[in-house]
This record gives sequence, C-alpha cells and structure tokens, in this order.
Amino acid sequence: MYYNGARPYSKETNPLVLTGNDPKVRVVEEGDRVFVHFAAGPELEQAVTTLVTTEILGKAVVSQLPYENPDGSPLTVDTDYSGAKRKAARPTAGPFEHPGQGDLKLKVW
Repeated sequence: MYYNGARPYSKETNPLVLTGNDPKVRVVEEGDRVFVHFAAGPELEQAVTTLVTTEILGKAVVSQLPYENPDGSPLTVDTDYSGAKRKAARPTAGPFEHPGQGDLKLKVW
C-alpha cells in the first residue's frame, strides 16, 4: 500500500496506490513506551497480499544469498510485529495483522 504520493517499486505486482489518502502516521513517546498512531480505513482489507517468504524475497543483492531463518530453513513471515498470527491468505499489508479501522494507537515498544 502506498499513501499520500508514495510510489511503488517498479517490479511490484498489484500495488494499491492511494494518492490522495493521508493516514496521518506519527510516532509518539509516552515515558519509556513508543506508539505509532495512524488513521486506518477499509483500504487495509483491499490490498492484494501474500505471506512474505524466502521464495518471494529472492536473494540479497550483495551476498547473493537467500533470506532465511537463523538455522538456514526457509523464511515465512507468518506473524506480525507484535507476534500475532497472520492470515495465510491475504494477510494485512504492513507490520500489524488486522489492526482495525479508525484512529489507531499501536504499541511499538
């Protein structure tokens, strides 16, 4: 998903470009905690997505090695930033799986 004038990678398939949409993303510190605030609409559910895997990522440019788990096994990003399980089919775009709609406040740390 690309908001507010951001442009997708030229080789990306099915990008969702929302030129006039500003999610008003901001990072807020509250004591020793950090939160990301943003306005989420139904567009989060409209993006055509798939789980990120070793196969999709390909090889790193410099090392020409595949992206993989520390033990050498293939990588599948099937949990979000907070550890929640991602949907196997059409996971939510971004670091948080199904965060909801409206003005959101999500804990980063």
